[in-house]
Amino acid sequence: MSRTDMSSLLKRARHRFARWLYRNRLYNLDLFQYPGGWHYKKYGNTEYKYGKIAIIGLPKTGNNWLSYLLAESLGMPYVHHTLEGVPGISGWHLPIWNEAFRKKDVSHAVYIMRDVRDVICSYYPYSQTEDFRSNVDPACRFDSMESFYFEYFYPVVTAMYDWFNHANDYSKARIPVVKYENLWNDALREMKRLFSMWGISHLVSEDNIVKAIENNNLNKLKVEGKSFRREMPPSHFRKGGSRNFENEMPSIVLEHVNEKFRHLIVDWGYVL
Repeated sequence: MSRTDMSSLLKRARHRFARWLYRNRLYNLDLFQYPGGWHYKKYGNTEYKYGKIAIIGLPKTGNNWLSYLLAESLGMPYVHHTLEGVPGISGWHLPIWNEAFRKKDVSHAVYIMRDVRDVICSYYPYSQTEDFRSNVDPACRFDSMESFYFEYFYPVVTAMYDWFNHANDYSKARIPVVKYENLWNDALREMKRLFSMWGISHLVSEDNIVKAIENNNLNKLKVEGKSFRREMPPSHFRKGGSRNFENEMPSIVLEHVNEKFRHLIVDWGYVL
């Protein structure tokens, strides 16, 4: 066995063990939420009042949009989640057991949730773009939502991110949840609610929040794109909104999604 094969085998074993630990609650995952907690005291940095902030969510649930809103509301830069002790706006798609619980320099975190049916309707057109094929997966090439869903999203993407457990695992770790749909309907209210949950609402100017929302209007992003974590071309941004699947998803896909994701949909308050 080569060194590369051994390294890959050990990494998979470590991930399986971490998942087992989490499922059996052998360590405390009361992470991120409290600015006065151990993580903040150890890694706190006076350059920014808020430490490192993590936006957690599955792909195409609004992670980038929320990160733009937070960065401009708080006046903070992007920082990669692997840079320990460096304050800024960060985030990941990782399942909680996939080393996410090791990130001990995060003072605040939020989980963004979106109806999986709208995620698929956003994911498929994004998979057709050059940006996706250059930066995410060059092998993902499907000419219909039906083939994309049955041959790629359902067998590959859901397993990659532990989709069926992802949101529940993070919410059990007491990380505040923001629904994409609520953010879309009233961004100012949801941002103020999030800052209140974090206990920092008295530190954030409402004018800054309003400007952040105006600067990151989706119609503007669709024309100009955005440079933050990386250069996001206009093609990355679609039309937003909710229940787009009612007009865009083929019936055979919708029936399968409603069956396989039923508990996830219903348990998070979405209507079948």
